Amino acid sequence: MTTNKTVEALGVGNPVLDFGPEDVHFGSNYKKGRAFTLQITNSAVAAGQDNGVRKLCMFAGLDQLVGAGTVPGLLKDGAFNDIDAKAGLSGISQEAKTILALQKYLTTRPTLLKAMHLQFSDALQAGAAFRISYDDPFAVKPDRTLRSSTNYDQNTNNTNYLVVDRIDEILDGDTSMYYQLNPGITVTITLYFGASTSLKKMLSVFKKTAESEIATTGQGAIDRMDIIAAANALR
Repeated sequence: MTTNKTVEALGVGNPVLDFGPEDVHFGSNYKKGRAFTLQITNSAVAAGQDNGVRKLCMFAGLDQLVGAGTVPGLLKDGAFNDIDAKAGLSGISQEAKTILALQKYLTTRPTLLKAMHLQFSDALQAGAAFRISYDDPFAVKPDRTLRSSTNYDQNTNNTNYLVVDRIDEILDGDTSMYYQLNPGITVTITLYFGASTSLKKMLSVFKKTAESEIATTGQGAIDRMDIIAAANALR
């Protein structure tokens, strides 16, 4: 039985929550989660003391807002150097929007990352982990590791196509995400997002509510309320 408490807990009608165009609450946003697919390639080869492995930052939190190019190894569309300034990496969005657009969105609108699907050009990449770190000035929180190699697609028994589910991590201005690629590897990553917070949506809801109330009460009555409030403030 659905109760008012259940409706409230699911976030139905909450003005600050945005579940996407097809979703209306937390109970459905995983099934119809907003997806963003991107591809990362490491064209480097092992040579001498360089093992060809490249480390990158997928999402940099508030560090990205300092200025373009200030985050070492930050993922982007096109060629870029890794965290240690080594060349060989390139990224590309497979969506209408750029990787930068996604990064900016997550920085300003905290969003729940529900799951990831990964497809590798070589199954050797499956052992690489994602590392999530937190930039909290008031508390020390240990890094979190997400390992895709323990979540392979059992339906196809294909270790070149892996799933990382039950992530439930909020990506925002306080959270960074890191990854590394072996030499000669291409990885296609689809990220599935759930709810976002949206101050813009909240303001829009409040504005519509106010406009409706003004229309019902009458602008004249609202103006008189302003005069009364101003008079009371002077007492």
